[in-house]
Amino acid sequence: MDAVYEYFRGSAGFALLVSGLGLMLGSRRSPALRQLAHILAASGILFTLSAIDPLFHLPWEVANPIIIAIILVLSQSLFDLALYVEGGERVRGVRDRVRRIGLAWSAFLILLPWLDPILGLPSLGSSVEDRDSLPLFHMIVSVAIYVWPLAMSVVASRMGRWRLREFPSKSLGGKAIIIGASASGLILALISLGSILASQPLYRLGQSLLEFFLLGGYLFVARKPEVFGKLRQELRESHARTLLLSKAEAEEIRRGLAALVEKDSVFLDTSLDLASLASRLGLPAYRLSKYFNTSLNTSFPAWLNGLRIDYVCAQMRQRPHDTLLDLALEAGYGSKAVFNAQFSRIKGMSPSEYRKSLPRS
Repeated sequence: MDAVYEYFRGSAGFALLVSGLGLMLGSRRSPALRQLAHILAASGILFTLSAIDPLFHLPWEVANPIIIAIILVLSQSLFDLALYVEGGERVRGVRDRVRRIGLAWSAFLILLPWLDPILGLPSLGSSVEDRDSLPLFHMIVSVAIYVWPLAMSVVASRMGRWRLREFPSKSLGGKAIIIGASASGLILALISLGSILASQPLYRLGQSLLEFFLLGGYLFVARKPEVFGKLRQELRESHARTLLLSKAEAEEIRRGLAALVEKDSVFLDTSLDLASLASRLGLPAYRLSKYFNTSLNTSFPAWLNGLRIDYVCAQMRQRPHDTLLDLALEAGYGSKAVFNAQFSRIKGMSPSEYRKSLPRS
């Protein structure tokens, strides 16, 4: 059985490597297929190295950096693929930060096992795959190397412009995501269980299923190479639909804003921003922003400045002896310069000129 398993693992690894290289050469114009090619090739290298390990056993000083470097490439490709499908990064500079953190994490994992010989730590167990003895920090690294790919999936889901929860589940791409995520989750759980229980049969079953899963994924994408592009478009359309406000929702927001303005004079709060205003209305900030943009044809800052300037103008009539600075601070402005700039933009004249234009009582 060992020979059959090693043969299948080596064959599957080589097939994944060739598939990845072939996809890489034929997908120069498709970012999604290019990242998938990197994932397949990296996985193929890992499985191939594992299969030939009994014949050419590399010392851990050499094998550990190679494996960690390959997993880093795989993780970054997984992150970039997820971001592509989700419309790109929502926060600028995320990719660079993720790369730097990934490099630091990988360097940490490469250096950590050296503490075992330095501290003279004894073996605490053996590898479920090849039964090699593992001291403490070797055991930690053997598990920790899989943390980064999982972390990349989570980070991508948070940093994407659109959310995978918005994907159309009845479309081909949506079904592929559901099936793929469910299958990969179950397979990884099986591999983890095999490692925890030190059960080589369970671990090898999970590894074999993972190889079948990756090869099946390649065959599916080879047949439907447009699936990622279509899913990206479907997500964009789905996201746009979620932003539309119904007449009932728009009316509810209008009434809520009117109450906050008329009864609470919320616009006088110097710390008021879109998020805090939305919180008072019990809304997500993006829904309130959509209301301003579509129902009022304005933005939150323009709406807020309009209310504040109107308030100051009314106070100028009622309190002609108060200074403009006092009125500006009362209206929620933090500085006279900002107040003057906004007043001139909205009224077309300076506050002083406006005050002079008022009829004397």
